[in-house]
Amino acid sequence: MVIVAVSAQTVPILPLVVKGSIEIDGEEAGMGTEVTAKIDGVEKGNVIVKDKGFYTLLVNGEEEDQDKKVEFYINGIKARQTEVFTSGGIVDLELSANTKPSILGLDNELIKVIGLVVAIIIVIFAIIFLMKRRKKKK
Repeated sequence: MVIVAVSAQTVPILPLVVKGSIEIDGEEAGMGTEVTAKIDGVEKGNVIVKDKGFYTLLVNGEEEDQDKKVEFYINGIKARQTEVFTSGGIVDLELSANTKPSILGLDNELIKVIGLVVAIIIVIFAIIFLMKRRKKKK
């Protein structure tokens, strides 16, 4: 009979599978785009996009990485989204990053919404102004 001693350190944990759509500046990321996952600044996995706009990434954590934040980078640019490392988990996550500078550090999508709201307010004030002006003429 042979007895083999196995320590807990030799038993690997399952990776976290992260998959989904991927965008850069609001456009589908092209083939050849690199996606990297990091936990505490240490790379835990990377993949090159093979299907335009979609990725599948294995995040190879260790026991001490359990429940820690995973940060994603698209071609070296930090993505807006993060995930929690869960050994054996499978997560659908839409990744996106901006290479264009944002105003006041705000998300570019938020800036578009703010611009639209401001435009609507201007139109409302213009209508009110014209209605008051019309009443004065009568």
